Amino acid sequence: MNAEAAKEYLTPIRPASEGRNPCWNEFCKKFIYAPAFDIKAVEGAENYKFIVKEKDGSGEWSFTSADPCADLSPIWASIPPARVDLTVLAIDGKDNVRDTAYKRSFLRDFPFEGPYNANVRPYREAAIMAALYIHKTPEAQKFKESSIPDLDLYSHFTYANKVIGGLISVEAKVAEYVPSLKDEALLIARNAAKFLMDQSR
Repeated sequence: MNAEAAKEYLTPIRPASEGRNPCWNEFCKKFIYAPAFDIKAVEGAENYKFIVKEKDGSGEWSFTSADPCADLSPIWASIPPARVDLTVLAIDGKDNVRDTAYKRSFLRDFPFEGPYNANVRPYREAAIMAALYIHKTPEAQKFKESSIPDLDLYSHFTYANKVIGGLISVEAKVAEYVPSLKDEALLIARNAAKFLMDQSR
């Protein structure tokens, strides 16, 4: 699995630029998958040298491409997790540096390196425990009495679509997987859904 993950990291999530929209990763601070950046071509340049250096270390990796927006896959697997500086140099036909086309600092993020600790209980059991924790909270139980959320018990009900919608989903799972609580869970879900429907009218 580790080898398969390492292979996948060499494929960029998407190109740096589609020519229509700003580069999707302009403000990204770290990358697991080999990134590509929206680097403008330099007049007179035939190639671009990509140089990655560790901020706190002596590691240095480089490759050359005719495409200024080339992704870093040729060297990505060699770069350990670290903060790095990227410099892209524009090179002319005589191998002279015409300009520094681009500079960027980022974290070469930590890859998947299993195995991780084994689960302490079956995943299904863990999911039911999590659902029951939410079901038993006072703010969820309050929906048995009313379709109006109690903001004193839980102020984040102000994000109604997200939080109350999530509560409805949880209660539906409780009703499905915990038969002894089915009627109670459905009552909570129905009252919560009534609140959302009333607000949408």
